Amino acid sequence: MPIVTQAQSVGSHIRRSSDAPRDLRTNDPASVERASNAFARCVADRRGGAARSVLALAYGSEEQGERMQRLVSGGEECMNNIGFQLRADNARIVGGMAEHFLRAVYSDDDVAAVGLLTDDQLVSEEIAPRNAFESLGLCVARRAPESVRAFVTTEVGTEEELAAAQALSSEIGPCVVQGTTLQFSIPMLRSTLAAGLYRATAFAADHGQPEEAAE
Repeated sequence: MPIVTQAQSVGSHIRRSSDAPRDLRTNDPASVERASNAFARCVADRRGGAARSVLALAYGSEEQGERMQRLVSGGEECMNNIGFQLRADNARIVGGMAEHFLRAVYSDDDVAAVGLLTDDQLVSEEIAPRNAFESLGLCVARRAPESVRAFVTTEVGTEEELAAAQALSSEIGPCVVQGTTLQFSIPMLRSTLAAGLYRATAFAADHGQPEEAAE
């Protein structure tokens, strides 16, 4: 179930996803979405350095997918914690790992600093977008970092998550290339924005504000 956003006439239709990953024994999409998210955050918690290395690669790239699969293949303990075997796509796992760091590592001030990043800072290869997903994630993160964090830290599959996504709809439209229309499920939007905010927050925390922005 999609989120549809157009660049010119900013309008979003936001509904829950019907394309949730399934486990081997249940057909309840919401419970499996939550389990997928919990699994990803567990892997990031237990293997933080390796998770950060995966998140440093271009979002949605083949290389990131391959590295992520190698990382989670060693996540038996996290799989045991959720009680069943998952079949989830790369984006959901990458987004969940990004959420871990946004929840457990970065402070409110770290997240707020994303809104102070300058255009000059964004030319750095450490943060410059490498594809359309990263462009969207970074743009929305800069416009509303606290709102993005509020969205990606809600409980998956809840009314709270839906409301937080709807609250972001006005920030997404201006970040879409003029004349194009994007359609996202909530899980895909959540993953894209979590990865974008994580990358921007990590950069801001490492580099701080330029002197003119800090004054």
